[in-house]
Order: sequence, then C-alpha cells, then structure tokens
Amino acid sequence: MLAASAAALVSLAACADMVGNTNREVVSSIQFDAVACKDLISQRNALVARYGSPDALPEGQKPGERPYLKQEPLGVFVAPDFRDKNQLETRRALGRIDAMNHSLQRRQCESAPKGRKPGRA
Repeated sequence: MLAASAAALVSLAACADMVGNTNREVVSSIQFDAVACKDLISQRNALVARYGSPDALPEGQKPGERPYLKQEPLGVFVAPDFRDKNQLETRRALGRIDAMNHSLQRRQCESAPKGRKPGRA
C-alpha cells in the first residue's frame, strides 16, 4: 500500500504542475527596457503575428491568471497541467508580448499600446 502511494506521488510529481507553468507565463518587462523601442516593437509584432495578442484574451485568461485553479488541500500534486507543448509555448509567448507592451508603455515609445497605466511592470 505504501509503495503504491509512493509510486503515485512520484508519477504525479513528474507531471508539470499547473501553478508552476502558470507562473512561468508572467515575464518581467524590465528586461526589455534595454532594447531600443524600434527593435522591441519589431520583436513584439513578430510574436503577435505568430501567437496573437494577450489583449484579445477574455478577462481571467490573461498571462499568469489562474481562474481555473482551485485551492486543493493536497497541494499542486492534485492539479497537474495537462496542456500540450504548443499551448504552453503560446501562453509563454503571450506573457512575453504582455511584458514587451508594458516596457513600451512605460518608456512612452511610439506605437506603444494605449490605455495602460505607466509603471506597471
């Protein structure tokens, strides 16, 4: 019985957890402040062309948001992430796009997204 429980925990631990993957979607915008505005806009536009814009996502589905997670009494082992590699890659790219947008807005670059509050990292 104990061996079966240990094997189940090990196999669940091998799965990527939803919380960890969701946290990896959040990217710091500060790293993009050293990139020239023109170059950053070009990089952002290339990512948007491939993955879409995080601004087009409905509330609750923006990078790093976890509306679908419940507080589980047993922790992250109960909430494995079953999304495929392409979905995870898309979510991480949307997080990078969002961070690039924040950097452009904060630095008040031309072609920066409008309507965001400056200073949000």
